Amino acid sequence: MKNIVLKFYPSHSEPEDQNLTLTYQAGHDHDIVPVSATIEYPTNAINSYKKWQQEYDNLLDAIGDENKRNYSMKESSSEPVETIRAKVLLSFEECIKTLNNWFENLKIDENSLLFKKIEHELITSGSNQVKLVVQTEDKDLQKLFWDRLGILTDSRFRERTGIVYSLRNTRSSHKENNRIDNKILKILVIYGEGEDELELQKELEIFVAWHKEVNSNYSRVKLLKAPNSYEDLIATFV
Repeated sequence: MKNIVLKFYPSHSEPEDQNLTLTYQAGHDHDIVPVSATIEYPTNAINSYKKWQQEYDNLLDAIGDENKRNYSMKESSSEPVETIRAKVLLSFEECIKTLNNWFENLKIDENSLLFKKIEHELITSGSNQVKLVVQTEDKDLQKLFWDRLGILTDSRFRERTGIVYSLRNTRSSHKENNRIDNKILKILVIYGEGEDELELQKELEIFVAWHKEVNSNYSRVKLLKAPNSYEDLIATFV
């Protein structure tokens, strides 16, 4: 398996320097030769993520308020849940767009784009699996949707390319589990706070609609039937 390792460090060339130092490595286990470059900090991508996080928090609050209204029959002046949900989806897509705009313009040297270097490594790997490792201690960078990088969602590479997140001071990536399981994302959803059958059915319909919407873009999300026992539950996710 080939490892492609991206390490992001703060750059301290100036007191208020917003740049990063990027170390890029590609190869098999110990034969990795590092290359370093100073790159621009992804301010726009991080701001987009913070906006998405705020919209998502608003959605959770709105869902909670709607559930309370269903029991109290009180009206609310807040936006409808579906309106806020649409905002969350738009801000999520903006997160992906700004991250990719930043990433695809990073230069590893004066004449070479990092994106093209990685693409070359994936092409020359043939049918072999490749692991992309992102290492950083920057908390804002850790939160970005790295798994939505265009190079990872490209139909040419996505079935044999996985991503690993790790802190800067962890051991060499070849020590980690090299298994790649990115074909199906299994999600356990527990819904309903009471025993009202109509309310439970409504929540189920909302989740099924969400699943259909997400699956139209991300086909690896699979809706599973509820297990009949604890043993079946464990077997489903092992």
